[in-house]
Amino acid sequence: MACNIYILSCPIGAVGDECTFEIDCCDGQLINYTMQPDSIVEACVLEEGVVTVTSLSGSAFETFDPCSSDCGDIPIAPTQTPTPTPTATPVPTPTPTPGAPTPTPTVTVTATPTPTPTPISVQCYEWELLCPSTSAYGCSYEYIDCNAVTQTGTIEPDRDIDACVLFPNTPIVNGGTAVGPSAACSANPTPTPGPTPTPGPPTPTPTPSTGCTEWVLVCPSSATTCNYSYRDCSNVVQSGTLFTDTDYEVCVKDGNIPTVQNGQARSENVACSSPTPTPTATPVPTPTPTPGPPTATPTATPTPTPTPTAPTPTSVVPPIPSPVETEYTLTYSQTSKGWPSFYSYIPDYMLGMNQYFYTFNGGNLYQHNANGSRNNFYGDQYNSQITTVFNQNPLENKIFKTINLESDQAWQANLETDIQQNGFIDSTWFKEKEGAYFASLRQNGEVPALPGQYAMRSANGIGKCISNSSVGNTTTINFSTNPLVNIGSIVSIGDYLYFSLPNYTTINLGGQITNINVDIPAGINQISIDTSISGTSTITIQDPYILYIKSSVAESHGLLGHYCVFTLINESTDSTELFAVESEVMKSYP
Repeated sequence: MACNIYILSCPIGAVGDECTFEIDCCDGQLINYTMQPDSIVEACVLEEGVVTVTSLSGSAFETFDPCSSDCGDIPIAPTQTPTPTPTATPVPTPTPTPGAPTPTPTVTVTATPTPTPTPISVQCYEWELLCPSTSAYGCSYEYIDCNAVTQTGTIEPDRDIDACVLFPNTPIVNGGTAVGPSAACSANPTPTPGPTPTPGPPTPTPTPSTGCTEWVLVCPSSATTCNYSYRDCSNVVQSGTLFTDTDYEVCVKDGNIPTVQNGQARSENVACSSPTPTPTATPVPTPTPTPGPPTATPTATPTPTPTPTAPTPTSVVPPIPSPVETEYTLTYSQTSKGWPSFYSYIPDYMLGMNQYFYTFNGGNLYQHNANGSRNNFYGDQYNSQITTVFNQNPLENKIFKTINLESDQAWQANLETDIQQNGFIDSTWFKEKEGAYFASLRQNGEVPALPGQYAMRSANGIGKCISNSSVGNTTTINFSTNPLVNIGSIVSIGDYLYFSLPNYTTINLGGQITNINVDIPAGINQISIDTSISGTSTITIQDPYILYIKSSVAESHGLLGHYCVFTLINESTDSTELFAVESEVMKSYP
């Protein structure tokens, strides 16, 4: 008797932690078989038999491959052989007198009825297969439909299709997304055999399908090489390597999807028979059948099946907005195995060809590294910028005093520590010595001063005043002469005067010093300030605490902190090299 192979599968997470099947085995037995999750077996089934899925999970489909074993991979109990009856020793029988022959009794054979095959109960659910607009060549997909047939194809960019997928299989979308499962859907009905048609002209035998589809394997310019693998029309695995910016046409056996590492595989949806094109055969005209009355197709009465409970759809978490507000173009280094550089230009497309680098922007084609002007992209000039940190002995409090650049050009430097901010060195402040550039670290003189600048050595206190008065934009601050509040000789015209009100927890800018008048015998001990500069606050009491900060640039002695973060900026359009950055540091003692 003829038998075919069925593939039985039980998915991970099967309902009830098992899958059960009823199988018409090739040896004629009807058995019940139980499978554990995450397993697949082959069953050898009678050609006219069926496999019924009797659990909520599990699937079975026929391969039409012939087999001859009892039930394939499924163990079955052996059919019990009847114990032979011992043969008695024959006793000599006397020869009978010849007479009329004894008629032979007729044995009536009762036929065993053939069980009616039960159709396979399947569950199918709708899935949505999505291909994003960012996919250059579309998205190839593969899924098993309700008839247990593998469907493959390609979705165009920014498109989606609906698919009815056999449970518990999950569609595969290369470069895209499969969303589901959602609502239950129906399988395509199996054609019901109708009455035998009246013999007519012989139907021409159709040319068998090759079962192969043409695919294009693509290796983009952004990849160094692309390793590929696929099954050809002879079901033989083919593999190899594509070089950058190349594509390769192959003929792939249906039901398989090629893989391209670092690249893409695109189905052309065109049947093929081999990698070498085959001449197209001249079609033979199909004989026209003799028209006759249409044969009525009997209406099949469906057997009610319990409606399976649809699984809970997988929740789709909405994307979280990126905190990055500035876009960059990143470059990858094969040497460092990382992304060392960030570029400010944003191309539409990039490609490499014949050892040259090209980009597209606004519909125009640009060749890079084609002239001596550096950091100019699409007509916009940019700066080179490097940010790093001095972090030696991070537990010690230090004063960072100088910057030394091992470079062929001077760079601008912006610096800050965990205690003080606004360190600054202009590129013109560097002095070239023995092929390197040196400069003292200074502050950029922020007005009003930042909280971190009050710890600078250029900030000094005077004391509490006894009164103050304002005329226009000039405020005069008077200090006591008895007892004497010494203004001192360090304060100078042009310094900035600050004040603090009780409880003395905040400091405010009062103005810039324009006059210092001290005549103790005459009872004069005062400072005049200009309050018209930006950022000043009005002194609201007569006796605040007064302090001053001298020019931050002129009086800088370095930056105080445990570590120093610095950024180097180069605005030149010429080629430059930077080898190392050093700093002179001294330990700070409280």
